Amino acid sequence: MPAHAEPREIRAGAGIRRLVALGDPHGAADRVRAVLDRERDGATLVVSVGDVIGYANGDRSSALVGLLADEKVPSVRGNHEDWMRPDGTMFLVSEPGPRRLAPEALATVRGWPLDLRILLEGTPPAAIRVTHSLHDPDWAWVVPENAGQLLEAVAPETVTVIGHSHRPAIFRARGRGPVERIPFIFPEAEELTVPIEPGARYILDCGSLARAELDGARRDFSWGTYGVVDLGAGAARLRRIQA
Repeated sequence: MPAHAEPREIRAGAGIRRLVALGDPHGAADRVRAVLDRERDGATLVVSVGDVIGYANGDRSSALVGLLADEKVPSVRGNHEDWMRPDGTMFLVSEPGPRRLAPEALATVRGWPLDLRILLEGTPPAAIRVTHSLHDPDWAWVVPENAGQLLEAVAPETVTVIGHSHRPAIFRARGRGPVERIPFIFPEAEELTVPIEPGARYILDCGSLARAELDGARRDFSWGTYGVVDLGAGAARLRRIQA
């Protein structure tokens, strides 16, 4: 697995001061559409943190890849995309149906980068890093003990959005102190909001739109989660949705 390298850059259009990040969708096109309907406006860019495919079968995974392409939602590759066989056979499918992506979807996924840097205009200008998780060691979950490793790899961005763990949380690093992890307790709370402080750095683990989990709780996939970086309001947010 390659380490974090120079990311592919995307320049957001004029007036974009808000980023919505889709947590590991895993074929859940209905929830992706619900987020687009709820969040997309003239000031918002939507991205995916990867793991668009998998768990869902080849038909549903391929359909979601096509939806993101049609809606011009850029994505990075996650471990599910990385671990596909060359012919598009997915390594983990938990429902009946084909295990292979359609050829067009496979070609699209193969073109996704491991890292994106989203450049936003404004005063001051800003950049947000998008990546699935730590690449080295091989797709490790981000936790307080290794969050500094990710922050070092993606420097100098203040805010990085990730997925992979399916457990939504916001990490905050202040100076040389320990990295703090603030979990999103859903569905009791509709939203977790953390102000973006000058000099601090943040990682938003966006969880999963299809398979979001609570720390230490029984799995219940009736809710999905995603992230919002609101530069206009100076806040990082996690939100829940139920399609």
